[in-house]
Amino acid sequence: MDETALLQRAHAAHQSGRLEEAVGGYRRVLLAVPGDADALYLLGMAMSAKRVVVVARHCFERGVRVRPKAAVLHRELGNARRDAGDGIGARRALETAVLLAPREVENHNALGLACRAVGDMDAAVRCFDSGLALEPGNVGLAYNRAMTLQLWGRLDDAISGYDRVLEGRPDMLDAINNRARALHDLGRVDEAIWAFRTLLLTEPAHSAGWNNIGIGFRDDGKLDRAARAFERSLATDPGNGEVLNNLGAAVWATGDETRAIAAYEQARSARPDLADASLNLAFALAGQGRHDGAVAIYDTGGREHPDDARFPIRRALSLPQICLDTKEI
Repeated sequence: MDETALLQRAHAAHQSGRLEEAVGGYRRVLLAVPGDADALYLLGMAMSAKRVVVVARHCFERGVRVRPKAAVLHRELGNARRDAGDGIGARRALETAVLLAPREVENHNALGLACRAVGDMDAAVRCFDSGLALEPGNVGLAYNRAMTLQLWGRLDDAISGYDRVLEGRPDMLDAINNRARALHDLGRVDEAIWAFRTLLLTEPAHSAGWNNIGIGFRDDGKLDRAARAFERSLATDPGNGEVLNNLGAAVWATGDETRAIAAYEQARSARPDLADASLNLAFALAGQGRHDGAVAIYDTGGREHPDDARFPIRRALSLPQICLDTKEI
């Protein structure tokens, strides 16, 4: 079988979702013709789909050396670099893609995401605006723009952006959820709760929606309803450390200390990187007079989060109480 037929067969497997077969075919083509840009591109896309980011990036890097004016190769190289955590390299590759194909909307979108990944929100919004100027009805671009504004702290503008998205896609659950979160962060808690209710009527199993409405209930002082909402979230996503931590805080505030500690322990097990779960667990243990256990958590948490000053400070505050307990014995 010649290389062209082999490439076509591998591509057909790729399109049918048979990634392993496709990867094998692309590699056989590249053994015969190492500089085949099409095979490099397709192998890179297959590896991206398999989340083998390093190999995907290597394929696209080879591809742009073979075909330096192919904008799509620069774009996918940028996407692969962003996935690998190389925000600066991603931005550089995507700027090249935009220069080579300025009317390709996806290039502007990808560059906007890369700019956002490195914290340049102003540049990201400009990229999304450039894409929307070419394709005003592009819902994906409008959503990415609104989300960027939200991350930037421009919440009123973000809400307007989500309104634009929902005009075209009223069923876009992520837009409904994020818009409601922006309302909550603006202090418009009642509006946020109603917005989350709209989301949950549409999709009762939306875990993030239940978590967010729980936060709204908690901030509105409705702790029992908050706890029930967090439980509904966990029914769909039982190992979510953030939600477990939120549940712990809600039930602790109602006086159910045993249940709160159990939730914090599960949160800490699920998300060792979540500093608040460790801090809350230690605080709860101290609240029950278990100061040795609290100090042990502060010690472990301090090693896990060496830049978080709360751990050594709270540990130091716990030590005098341990001394008092010892004297009492």
